[in-house]
Amino acid sequence: MKRFVGLDGIKGLALIAIVLYHCMQQRLPGGFYGVDVFFTVSGFLIAVSLIRSLAKTGSLNLVRYIPKRAVRLYPALFLLIPVIVSVGWLFDHDILVSIRDQVITVLLGCYNWYAIAGGQSYFDQMNPQVFRHLWFIGVLMQFYVIVPFIVWLMWKLRQTKLSSLIPLGLAAFSSIAMWVMYVPQRRPHPRLLRHRYPQHGPDAGCGSRLVGHRSSVGPRSPEGCADAPHH
Repeated sequence: MKRFVGLDGIKGLALIAIVLYHCMQQRLPGGFYGVDVFFTVSGFLIAVSLIRSLAKTGSLNLVRYIPKRAVRLYPALFLLIPVIVSVGWLFDHDILVSIRDQVITVLLGCYNWYAIAGGQSYFDQMNPQVFRHLWFIGVLMQFYVIVPFIVWLMWKLRQTKLSSLIPLGLAAFSSIAMWVMYVPQRRPHPRLLRHRYPQHGPDAGCGSRLVGHRSSVGPRSPEGCADAPHH
């Protein structure tokens, strides 16, 4: 099945920007935008794959979709978590503070909400969470759960203007929620709040808008979606 090779390349560049940002924040202060790019592209590819399934069968095969998503995430987590915990136990017990809660929320796909509830900052140097980088996995898992229902609804409404309004409404809701929850001089920083929010702020709005465009004016037949990639 054909892939969007160009988009895979963009995702790769986004990952490089993120790594460089962590290594040299002063020289590359905008590197964190790679996260926005990665989420938007990934969301678009996943949604296109779901649209292809709808175009072919008229329904979503969640029995196949859910295990496929899990296989992409959990094997790496099952390797990473024991290694990190073992290293902490051997060399620095301090990083194991609240480790049980961290591991549980990471595996349940809600670490981002755990961090928000605890008022934690991604850049906290005094009491850093060893798995704080995995907020990304939490947002991704939540997107995996939510997006099939959004795509299905947009597909059913593709002949109406409501199909285009759904992603715009989600983006507006995300932005308003971020604004309401942000209190100046308090944590979490608005940038971090956006990155930990399930819709990933305006970024998901952009990705969803692309999906809305495809589902509302794109191919209506299975043949028209035959070249859509699996993701």
